[in-house]
Amino acid sequence: MRQLHYFMLTVLLVCIGCQPNDEVLEETSIENQPESLFSKGTTEEEPPLTETELLEAKMQWLTYFAAKAMYADSQVKNEVASFLTTDNTVSLDDLFDNPSSSHFEDAIRDLLLERFSGGKEDGEPKTPPGVAVPTCCGEPEYMTDQLIAYWAEDHCIELYFPGGIDTTSAGAKMTSTAHPLTTFESNYGFERGSTDDGKVTHATINELTLTLDPHTIVMARLVPTTVPNPASNTCSYDEFSGIDFTNFLNGIFD
Repeated sequence: MRQLHYFMLTVLLVCIGCQPNDEVLEETSIENQPESLFSKGTTEEEPPLTETELLEAKMQWLTYFAAKAMYADSQVKNEVASFLTTDNTVSLDDLFDNPSSSHFEDAIRDLLLERFSGGKEDGEPKTPPGVAVPTCCGEPEYMTDQLIAYWAEDHCIELYFPGGIDTTSAGAKMTSTAHPLTTFESNYGFERGSTDDGKVTHATINELTLTLDPHTIVMARLVPTTVPNPASNTCSYDEFSGIDFTNFLNGIFD
């Protein structure tokens, strides 16, 4: 009888060892998904973002909501286009705290208030660390003010439209992205208007995109300067001294 018990115990252990490890497979599957590119630093298991990564993540949020506002409202798109320079850039000074661009700022505020109140669009960028999800009354307004101040006052940022702005086609495809803050020649972006169901899709943006798939692309990039901005920051960005931000998506192939 004891030998039979040993035999049954051995069979049980062998069967357990042969079963697939569902937990390991699931983690591997999630890790290999493109979505992991947009969730770094958002869980306790992942390392926190560096200051550079956090800045890029918040610039991605800026262009994401700018593109969303422009795509949904032609008046907002035309307003932004009215500030477009010959270099296809628009300063955030023109878009925030400016009576001439009230439609844009109002639209951005409404979208952020909706987002901070629980509204979330499928495919949108993950919430950058440090941008808390409000849990009480009045907090959505506070978080909205803080984020806009980060973009428009704490940093010197401009929007760059490498192919200009298509103001003739309603519902025309539009992609948002940000400068990678490195010398990389591509970055991830968020497309809208490329599918019949209107869902946001993820895309890789590089120089070839300008030639093979011309459409409105809105990119956020830094503007190094020694002139104090409204928050009295110099925006020298010495940590990026080896990067020419104007070289990304400008049609120049190195």
